[in-house]
Amino acid sequence: MEQTNGKYNRGDLLFMVRVLGLPIEVKKVKFGDDADEQVFGQYDSYLSLIELDHGSSHLHQRVTLLHELLHVFQDYLGLDNVKHKDVYSISQALFCLLTENRHLVEWLMEPPKEDTGTDTI
Repeated sequence: MEQTNGKYNRGDLLFMVRVLGLPIEVKKVKFGDDADEQVFGQYDSYLSLIELDHGSSHLHQRVTLLHELLHVFQDYLGLDNVKHKDVYSISQALFCLLTENRHLVEWLMEPPKEDTGTDTI
């Protein structure tokens, strides 16, 4: 595998995302052909990297990305008691929410129309 700045370069970089201020690389990779375990994505906390299966459909890659991003939140927020099946269910529900309500995403991303001076989260 090719080394880049001390990290291995295994796949095509799609983009970077920031999660709670921390950069995460998102790459497409080819996973092994192990018939016992099919992997569609994985999150590597050490490398700050999410890998998505190159052979999956675009739709499946998007759902998998949300799933892996939930694992990033789980890791950064110390949510060790969240079960994998719950991460799976939440990622499916979140994907449906976002794709069925594109206006919601647009509204969330709108800059404020006027300065209220009290915006806090």
